[in-house]
Formats: sequence, structure tokens, C-alpha cells
Amino acid sequence: MNNKKKLSLGILVLILVGVGYAIMRPKPVIKTVTNPPMIVTMATATPKNVTETVTINGTIAPRDDIIISTELTGLRVLSVSADEGDTVKKGQILAVLDNNMLINDGRQLKADLDKAAADYQRAQSMIKNGAISREKFDERQANFQSLKARYDNNLLQQKRTNLTAPVNGIIYRRQINAGDLIQGNQILFNIAARGESELAGAVPEAILSRIAIEGAADILLTGREQPIKGTIRMIAPRINNTSRTAEIRLRLPKDVFIPIGSFGQ
Repeated sequence: MNNKKKLSLGILVLILVGVGYAIMRPKPVIKTVTNPPMIVTMATATPKNVTETVTINGTIAPRDDIIISTELTGLRVLSVSADEGDTVKKGQILAVLDNNMLINDGRQLKADLDKAAADYQRAQSMIKNGAISREKFDERQANFQSLKARYDNNLLQQKRTNLTAPVNGIIYRRQINAGDLIQGNQILFNIAARGESELAGAVPEAILSRIAIEGAADILLTGREQPIKGTIRMIAPRINNTSRTAEIRLRLPKDVFIPIGSFGQ
């Protein structure tokens, strides 16, 4: 066998061996992984209320501010029987003014009135029989009526020297002391009617639609750890042109009186 034949035979043997190996080689095993079935839980959607919080700053003010003043002038304060923080009843005397000057004036007016009344009574008899002119009659009548009005006013002023509370409430400001000289229309006391106070604040125009009358509120006050419950009593129907806010009043519990001017939120 020549060399070419030997080479051809060798190549053939290698090819056969390679094909046999390829046929006999074990095939790779492919494993299939099966995922567990997905569990889906169905839930029914239900509506829920969402509470929106709006923060408002303000100060404590009386629900109704009652101002005690007097038109009397030039009278001295004799005594003061009520102080700031006192609970007072309607008709209770708060202070007494010196009425000696009014009493003296009243005595003189009473003497003048008695004389004018006698003159007017005589004039009424005389006018019937023409013993007095109509002009004289009218003069005596006007004098009597003028003096009577002055005397009645004097008696009324004497009564007003006893300054009394017009309502039940709590005095939160006193501006007179014994010995003071009273000036006309001077403010003497401020009373929170019925002892009711509330939080007065301002709400930006942009959030007015998010609040309503009788809406609940938690009010934090300076010096108190726990908030107190309140409700919206009033929302002003007008907007301040400068601040673009509306006034708001929050009602406080009736059994709680907070010092006027306290800061709240």
C-alpha cells in the first residue's frame, strides 16, 4: 500500500471516530422550572372622608364687648367695687361717682321750678278772662316746661352716678380708680357679656371655600399643652382689600374663659 492510500485511510478512520463520538455523546439535560401560581386578592373600593387641616392664627376676644361709660363730666370717683376678672350680674354697682354737685344743682332747680309752676298756674287762670296777654302766657309756660325738663334731667344724672353692669359677664378691663376725675364719654369698664370669649382671626381668600360655619376646630393656646375644642361661629361676608383676608370667629366652650388678648392657633 502506497503512501497516498495510507493517508486516505487515516483520514477516513478519524472521520468515523468523530462521527461516532458525536452520536454516542450524552445529550445535555434541560430542566424546566415551574413557578407557583399567582394569588390575586380582590377588594371592594369604599369611599372615605378625608380631613383637611387649615391653620389660622388669632387672638382671644370677647363674644360681645360691653363698654361702660358715662356722659357725666367733672365728677370725681368716690369708690370702685369691681375689678378685672370679676364676674358681675346685671344691675350690680361697679363704681360710685360723687353726686354732691348734682344734688346742690337739683335743690336750686327745684326751688326755681316751684316758683315757675306757681306762675304758670296763675297764668292759666288769667288767660281765661283776658287778664294776661297770650305772649305773657306763652312765656310763663315755656319757662315752666324748661325748668321741669332741667330738673328731671338732674334727677336722672343723680341716679347715673351709680355705675351698674348692664349685663351678666366678666370684667376684663377697668380704667378708673377712686379719686379720678371723670371726663365725658370716658370708657370706664369693658365687660365680656355672659363671660363668653372666642378666637378672632383672619382667613386668606384662597382657602375660604375649604371652611364652613359650625366646622370643628382644635385651638392651641399659649401656655396650654392640650388644645380645646371650638367651632366656627362666623365668617365675614367681605374681604379686606389690603390683606385679602376675611375675618373669622371661633366659638369657645362656655365653661372656658380665656384671658382676652391671648394668642391662639
